Amino acid sequence: MRNHVFDPVVLIAALAIFLVGAPPASANVAQPPERMAFEFFDEAGLPLIPESLQLVGCQEQECQTPVLLFQEGICNDPGCLPARGKIRMPFCSENFCRVDAYTFDYPHYGLILLPALYSLPERPNLRLPRFYHFPLAVILPVLWSIPVAALVYWLHPYPTHF
Repeated sequence: MRNHVFDPVVLIAALAIFLVGAPPASANVAQPPERMAFEFFDEAGLPLIPESLQLVGCQEQECQTPVLLFQEGICNDPGCLPARGKIRMPFCSENFCRVDAYTFDYPHYGLILLPALYSLPERPNLRLPRFYHFPLAVILPVLWSIPVAALVYWLHPYPTHF
């Protein structure tokens, strides 16, 4: 049996392909769509997950008449644009959003971002809870249910299930 690894014809063919190179490949397809991507971070550099996001298109740079293109989440802030009808949602995951923008013919874009409430800065003069606040948060609702049940029974003496 002959070892074909060191066959001179195979080595010359491999060397010729390596030196000449492969011809460039081409296909009859359209170019991939243009995409806009947004990644959100707070001032400390931590990921910021928005509560809602609106992407608007504008014909002028001042954006006097914005047109709502995409919306992610529910935007009920006074600065948000009203959503009329079904609006295509962009791909959003955590603090990253990607939008296919090849169908738009707007020269300018704007972004309306409503951050989540937990991302607001903490107040420095806020007092931290004491150790006895945690058991009280569990025990007090149970203790208050006893007089409330007695009051309900006094007002409505029929047997009820709690």
